[in-house]
Amino acid sequence: MKCKLSALALGLAMAWGAAPAMAAGEASVIQGGDDNNATIDQSETDYGYARASIQQEGNTNSGYIEQAGIAFGARASIYEGHHANFNTSTINQLQVGGANASIAHLGGYNDSWIDQSNAGGLSASIRQGGDYNAAGITQVDGFNLKASINEGQGWRGGDFNAAWINQTGENQEARIEQYRSDYSTADISQTGVNNEAFIGQDGDYNEAYITQAGMGADNEAGIMQGGEFNTAFVEQTGASLVASVGQPGNYNYAGVMQTGNNYTATVMQPGNYNSATITQR
Repeated sequence: MKCKLSALALGLAMAWGAAPAMAAGEASVIQGGDDNNATIDQSETDYGYARASIQQEGNTNSGYIEQAGIAFGARASIYEGHHANFNTSTINQLQVGGANASIAHLGGYNDSWIDQSNAGGLSASIRQGGDYNAAGITQVDGFNLKASINEGQGWRGGDFNAAWINQTGENQEARIEQYRSDYSTADISQTGVNNEAFIGQDGDYNEAYITQAGMGADNEAGIMQGGEFNTAFVEQTGASLVASVGQPGNYNYAGVMQTGNNYTATVMQPGNYNSATITQR
């Protein structure tokens, strides 16, 4: 089933079990079966804001929301139901002030992506409650950016994992927590000034990485991995700089490289194969 809504063409559409409705700048789609495709497209709404949501409870579904040119604020959310398999979710927000995007997968084979650009006050979150996972989040050319993946989730996380977050702008916060982990990996890349990043992975095959830039103000990075094969890395470039890595157990390795100004780095590896490198210039 395919459904497309636009805030430029207000109305009510019903087709094959989906009943999306929309007032000025508001749209929602609820689908309860398999093999569905839902798209919401909102741009330059009359009142300068937009609200969009997609909820899909079945398998092999696809949800896509795009919001562009929204002056004051946009909210977009996609929810994939309990163990919804082979589903994909994407939110794209472009030139939207005060945007908020969230994707929640309550288990299943998972897959997600959020893309936000050219605006300020951007917030994005992805939660995937277990199984094969993957994720995303890109925030580009903005300020006051916040992004999180599996942060403080209220249900079990874990399984095959991955993650990523990418930010370019000013005043940025990024956080990844892959609760109970499993095959792990993460990433976080930030460019600009006033960066803050944290990766926490509670066990299993691990890895991590954080890269920051900034030639002024603060850069802070922390990695905490709770055992198993480990690895980590932090790379920072300029200004005050703070970095810490904790890997309590198993095969270990660390990293941390800092370049300019006031430096602080800590690596804690209390057991097993260990290794550590800290370079400051």
